[in-house]
Amino acid sequence: HGHDASIYQSIPHAHAPHMHALWLLLASAAAAPPHAAWTLARRRALQASRDACAHGHRGYIVELDTARATAAGGGGIARLEALIDEATKPRARRDGAASAPAAITRRLAAISAVAAELDADACDVLLHQPDVAAVTADCIVRVGPDERPGAETPWQPLTIGAAGVQEGATWGIDRIDSREGTDSTYDNSGATGSGTVVYILDTGIRISHNDFAGRAEAGWSAGCKTGSEAACGSSWV
Repeated sequence: HGHDASIYQSIPHAHAPHMHALWLLLASAAAAPPHAAWTLARRRALQASRDACAHGHRGYIVELDTARATAAGGGGIARLEALIDEATKPRARRDGAASAPAAITRRLAAISAVAAELDADACDVLLHQPDVAAVTADCIVRVGPDERPGAETPWQPLTIGAAGVQEGATWGIDRIDSREGTDSTYDNSGATGSGTVVYILDTGIRISHNDFAGRAEAGWSAGCKTGSEAACGSSWV
């Protein structure tokens, strides 16, 4: 043990900062992702997200790796804005513009992400950024014609007969009334759930939907914390 101490003492004190810097460099290299395989996996995940968009997509969702960005001394939406600005500069130079066009369309602070219009080159640049957790397609979501405001024939749920049986029930409701399987009917067996309060964690619902028959009440929402935010509708939670 004493021998080890003498070796350490023989290193000039002036070299200590360099040793510290070397250790930091080695630690950073060890923590860095295996670039080729890592980037390929991210490209495949991006393509899978595009394929999952039934109605196509409009732009992309770019999510920040908050743990890594915070450790590097910067995080949040501002970090994503800077990364996207750098990623879109080559397109601006190709187009002869003085600066990159405004690519960001929405800021999703609750999930440390932004929605942005990006070309293939910009996506690839961001996929190589360790501070970016993921780049996924911003899918277009469409509601059925009978769900749109002012629809001439709004959708109505099938009625349940006096015996508590609903004929032609959809799979989801049909499957929960029996352990044996499905029979295209829903039988509540007299258990209506009257007086029960159910708390639901979801990505968002329209509480004015006629399916709820006025029974749904607004709760806490990450995107509409007070209910007065611009993105909050009077009947959406």
